[in-house]
Parts: sequence; C-alpha cells; structure tokens
Amino acid sequence: MGSLTATVQAQEVVPHSAAGAQSEPAAGTHEFSIPPLPLNEALTHYTEATGYSVFYETSVVAGKKASAVQGHHSAEAALRQLLSGSNLTARFVNQRSIMLTTRQQPAPQPGQSSAPSMAQRRYDGKLQQQVTQALCANPAIGAGQYRIALRFAISGNQRIHQLRVRVAEQPDIEPAVRGALADLPVAAPPPDFSQPVVMIVSPEAARRYGACPP
Repeated sequence: MGSLTATVQAQEVVPHSAAGAQSEPAAGTHEFSIPPLPLNEALTHYTEATGYSVFYETSVVAGKKASAVQGHHSAEAALRQLLSGSNLTARFVNQRSIMLTTRQQPAPQPGQSSAPSMAQRRYDGKLQQQVTQALCANPAIGAGQYRIALRFAISGNQRIHQLRVRVAEQPDIEPAVRGALADLPVAAPPPDFSQPVVMIVSPEAARRYGACPP
C-alpha cells in the first residue's frame, strides 16, 4: 500500500489458508506446482492457484525462501507447507484474505486459549462498524463496490493514525479513503489490544456495517 504499496504486498488474484489460521478455509483442493522460490514469489504463485488475497509487510518476507509445493492440496495445507520454517503465521482478516505476520507470542500454556476474548471480538465489530460508516458517508469512495485494505494504529487519544490504504481495483480513490479515515475518532480499545490493525472492508462488510447502498 503506498500508502500500503511500499510496505504491504497484496496479491489480489488469489490466497486463502494459513498456518495458525483463525478460521477454516473453503473446502476443496487446488493443483500446485511451486518450486523452492523466494517467499514473495511463491506467494504470488499461491494466490494464482487458489484465488485468495495474501497481505504482508515486505520486511516480513524479505530474505525468506518458501518450501516447494507440488500436487493437489487444500489451500490451508499448501500455505502451511510454503511457510514451514519461515517463522511466519497467518490469520484471516475476512473470508478471502489472509495476513502474514512473524510469530512473536509463545505457545499458550495448557488451559490457556489463543482465541480472541469476547471483549476483543466486540471491539473488532465496533471498529469495523465505525470505519465502514465513515467510508460509506462519502459516496465518492464507493465503499460498497471495492475491497479496501487498511492498516492503521489507534492513538492514545483514540483516533486513527499511521493510516495506510490500498484499493487495488480503484487506486484513484485512495486519497478519499485516507481523507475519510485519517484522525477519525474511534472507540477505546480493550487492554492488550494488538496494533497495528489490519482490516479488509469488503462490499459485503460495507453494506452490513456501514449501510452502504448495494
């Protein structure tokens, strides 16, 4: 995203599964023929084979090499194989998009859960609603028509800052998206809230949370 372009790679042709993913991938298998390659190149092949989007900081994959993946595999199994040994994990940001990050947290101890807390889930929904409503308030953005990728932090005075934007299908609306969201007041996050926030505003989410027209 240049705004998200320089720092985040977004493969819009395809990916969907993930090692350590927090949601189940679509059923079915895909045919892969990916030799050992630099990880960023292998992820491009992966997206072309599966049809999902993978987002990641360029620094996260720099210098890493992917394992080969050959034959028919589920999207989840193939991505797990690509990422093996990379110290990267993946989580879904929506049904068709994955974010790759470096593993930083130790494995949970017995009896502990790695699932988001109820407070976290509620806050995620509230934040999505506030962001999509701000986007839908400007008809020129067309939030109900495009997938909008966002990465931002929430400042101590509860405003969006350090905002990066990518709209692969319509890059000329990125300045309008930044104008709608930069310094936007949002609800206070719960304790231990992980930042930065990565959010994909899909047309479906825009209609659900922001009341954008169909």
